[in-house]
Amino acid sequence: MSERTEGVAIGRPLGHSEPSRWSGSPGGSDPVRVTPTCMNNPNRNNKTMANYYATARSNYFAVKDEKAFREWAARLGLTVVEDAVRGKSAKGIRRFGISPGNRDGGGGWPFNVRNEETGGYDFVVVAEQLSGHLADDEVAVLVEVRYNDLRYVTGLAEAVNNKGNAEFVSLDSIYTAARRLGKNITRAEY
Repeated sequence: MSERTEGVAIGRPLGHSEPSRWSGSPGGSDPVRVTPTCMNNPNRNNKTMANYYATARSNYFAVKDEKAFREWAARLGLTVVEDAVRGKSAKGIRRFGISPGNRDGGGGWPFNVRNEETGGYDFVVVAEQLSGHLADDEVAVLVEVRYNDLRYVTGLAEAVNNKGNAEFVSLDSIYTAARRLGKNITRAEY
C-alpha cells in the first residue's frame, strides 16, 4: 500500500496494523489522557499511574477537496486551521493544518474512532488517511509530544505525501546517534 523511504529512526510506516507509541494505548477510547491502574502489579499497591498527556499539530498543506477534507477531519474530531499568517501562497492555494483540538489540556493524534454501527471503536492512522486528501506534491508533517509527569517524554513526527510515502522520526533515535559519541549513555527518564 505505501512505500517506506529511508528514515532516521525505527518507526511505524504508513499502514502499520497495530497501535504504537505514536498512536496511543491499544484499545483505549481516550487518546488524550490515559490513567491505567496497576491492579496486577504488587509493587504498585493498586495505585493509579500518573496521567499521560500529549499535544500535537501539523504543518500547513494544500488539499484536493476542501469539503471532503473537512468532513474527514470532523469525523476524527480534528480541528482544522487555515494558515492565517501567510494566507494564500503565490499561486493562490489555500493551506490548512490540523490538530487534535483543545481537549483536556491538549491531545495526541486519535488512534481510534467510534463506530456508530457496532458501538465499538475502529483503529485509524491519521497520516495514512490524510495522505489521500493531500494535493499533488504536498507533504503533511504531523508532530506530537507526550509525557507522563516528566517520567517519560517522547516526541514523534511523521511526514507523508499524497502517494502514501512516509518518513518517521522519534526522539528516541538520539540514543542510536549517541552511541557514536561514547559508550556510557543513560536514558532521559526515571
